Amino acid sequence: MRENCEDACQAFPDGDQQDETARITRIANFPLTRANQTSQPHSPSNSTLLPSWASAISENSHPISDPNVRSTINPASLSHITETRTGKLIAHLVDFMGDTAAVDREPSAERFIASLSQEVSFDLRQIIKDSSLKILASPSLAFLFEDKSRGCLPISGNINIGGQSSLIYSSIDRLIFRDSFIILVTFLTGHPSSSDPPKIPKNSIQELAINTALTKTVFPGKHVAASILWTDEQQLEPVSHDMLEKWLS
Repeated sequence: MRENCEDACQAFPDGDQQDETARITRIANFPLTRANQTSQPHSPSNSTLLPSWASAISENSHPISDPNVRSTINPASLSHITETRTGKLIAHLVDFMGDTAAVDREPSAERFIASLSQEVSFDLRQIIKDSSLKILASPSLAFLFEDKSRGCLPISGNINIGGQSSLIYSSIDRLIFRDSFIILVTFLTGHPSSSDPPKIPKNSIQELAINTALTKTVFPGKHVAASILWTDEQQLEPVSHDMLEKWLS
């Protein structure tokens, strides 16, 4: 997806004393750009409300100082992702617009979807754009874009699956870092027209389980909470630790 994805995740020695900001940046070792210092579309984390399930993890969290770096996204590189990966496209567009002032988001989204392959239909492009704009405008989701958050982070490492150690390459849709815990979010498009609530697909549970295990190897000792963001309704659904552990066992 990006030229430097192969080098995306570096191993951290046990004695590494670098601050946590550096660790977040080093998870995604691809070209970074400094955020626009004059654009502050999101509130600082201290004034941003977490959902109740995340707030229960810790009441004492503070932002990392000056982590204003974000990945450079090339929309054309996402063209191989089709309708089955709509959530990934939305995650990339949201990250692409993360530092954009609210008034400039729609034209920015138009430029992004215009760069996608023709295999992404017009209707799907509109869904991607509309969902992304609604997510960014939702007050209840503002904490996803605070200073200590990152999007579309490639990550790799050795984790135990079924009792065997495996080298895994993955990508985190959204990571929110707090002093005592980390929240991982996978973007997923459901079917709001259905009378029954959407069920989390097995491959999404697998992705969250892998990403949780990989994140714990990078940040040992940190509690990692996982959730699904249903992009249709802009709703977060926490995924239990037991469910993730069951998949890895």
